[in-house]
Amino acid sequence: NKYLNIDIGKGVLLCDFFIVLAAGWVFGIRIGMYAMLGVILNGFLVDSVIVGLRINKYVVVISRQSEVIRRFIVEELESGATIYEGRGGWSGEPKEVITTIVNRRKFIRLRNFIRTVDPRAFISVNNIHEVLGEGFEKLA
Repeated sequence: NKYLNIDIGKGVLLCDFFIVLAAGWVFGIRIGMYAMLGVILNGFLVDSVIVGLRINKYVVVISRQSEVIRRFIVEELESGATIYEGRGGWSGEPKEVITTIVNRRKFIRLRNFIRTVDPRAFISVNNIHEVLGEGFEKLA
């Protein structure tokens, strides 16, 4: 992945493909087809496991309890947060918008906390595959 910009699973799949071709030639087409199916499944499994380990959550929270939630993120989860001043598109009321990036375990804790503090909060969550900078992977 680092040098060829190919996912690890797909790189292994490509190498295994040539081995399966040779096995099919030596042991017959039927064995070769079973081997190919196993190689394809293995390639996708490797990719999903490796990528899945690095997924973080980008969380946007709009709540009337924004200060309590912000404090929980910073003090309990020991994560950073950014606060934006917003205005409701429908109501026109001013609102605080909290954004943070956390790992999956911290996200579950955050979601459960928000449910208890403000069941009417609005939460938007996106999967983030790469985060560089303080508290995550080093930029340089």
